[in-house]
Amino acid sequence: MQAKLQAFGLPAARWFAVFSIFFGLGFAIITPPLSTPDEHNHFLRAYQISEGGFLPSKAKTGTGGNEPLSILTLAQRIKPFTLEKVGTLDDIHLNTRQRNFYRFENTALYSPVAYAPQAIGIFVGRVFDAPPIYLTYLARICNVLAYTGIIYVAIRMLPFGKWAGVVIGLLPMHVLLSGTTSADPFSAALAFLVIASVLRLRTYTRTMTSRELWLLFGLTLLVAFAKLPYVLFLGAYLFIPARVMGGTTKRWLGLLAGLYIMAIGAAGVWLSLAKGESSPYGPAFVDNAKQTAFMINHPVAFGKVLVRTYLSDFSATFYKQYVASIGLLQTWPPLWATYLYTVFLALTLYPIRAVAGTLKKYEKWLLLAIGIACFLATSVVLYVTWTRPGAPLIDGVQMRYFTPLLFLLIPLLAVRAKSKKQAQEGSLSIAFYRVVPVVFLTFVLGMTTMWYYFN
Repeated sequence: MQAKLQAFGLPAARWFAVFSIFFGLGFAIITPPLSTPDEHNHFLRAYQISEGGFLPSKAKTGTGGNEPLSILTLAQRIKPFTLEKVGTLDDIHLNTRQRNFYRFENTALYSPVAYAPQAIGIFVGRVFDAPPIYLTYLARICNVLAYTGIIYVAIRMLPFGKWAGVVIGLLPMHVLLSGTTSADPFSAALAFLVIASVLRLRTYTRTMTSRELWLLFGLTLLVAFAKLPYVLFLGAYLFIPARVMGGTTKRWLGLLAGLYIMAIGAAGVWLSLAKGESSPYGPAFVDNAKQTAFMINHPVAFGKVLVRTYLSDFSATFYKQYVASIGLLQTWPPLWATYLYTVFLALTLYPIRAVAGTLKKYEKWLLLAIGIACFLATSVVLYVTWTRPGAPLIDGVQMRYFTPLLFLLIPLLAVRAKSKKQAQEGSLSIAFYRVVPVVFLTFVLGMTTMWYYFN
């Protein structure tokens, strides 16, 4: 199978890395700084972390941090964006002595792990006293490299479905976001790494080494700190065979319990620390306590809100976003491109036939339940923190929160092959899996250029 993967050139993981970096940097350069959804607040939180401010600060006006006034100057001068402004913003110096308190409640609760790549880039820029405009680009570049590196490792670890991993990893939405300061690409990549690690461990005929076990514990901590709903991806650890975790059911249960307790404990510790500095955020009149009480006391009514949110007229816009969303959720590829990508993705995922590592039928049902639980958990968070009491729909829903669930389709749709000859990567030639994602990325990169520079 490996020989077949290399028959048309680079193997799957390297093909992904080359084009993820190329297009990720392309989006990072072409997309104007601080011009994607919540990017200003993402950058502010990453800057705070780069200075060692792991916890946000709370003031009378809200939750955020004291950061250089020059960041606000950059945000003000860059809007509205025009082509003439390119290259004219480096005269805004960082000047860390002049500071202002900025509110960024919606990103303040993210742990430092979620912004580690961006914070590293900003830190390097601060060492050289780079202007804020360059700090944004350094943060973006590090985000691209982190996303690419983690997905690269995940694809290499996959025992099957490598090209499906390439196609989903090169989803224009994912690559576009990696070229911003958003925390979403890093969290999504970690979630995929969990799935790839589990599938890899299922192929072992030996017990995992101490080093591998420590790496699994480390990955668990990263996911727990990265994004709360994605902790549910760790449910896939249930599919790691007992023989791999020591050979006995007792040791298997003990290690799983240790992993889950650590994950829940880490997430709980961070939430308890951040809660003391948090304040309500979202649209006006949002009441977290009332929304939580309504959801608990009226589960049927909340269920109706869920159904209306994802099966209403609004949902048409929601589903259009999954290939890409350009600007501040203002435009996306045409419907024909979305349908075409969906067909291509389906042919990539089916049939994936593998010799080892596939899930049993009951395990697939359990993995599907994990995916649904993650979907619902994300919806609940948006309902509690971003939706006004009595609203008929959940506010703040964006497809970018859910696209990492596509990685679950690899183990869900893969079936066991009777022999190596029957092993198959999807319905199409590998040449298609190489070319088509690049074509879609080129198309979306062109749309992004037209939107920002000629709209």
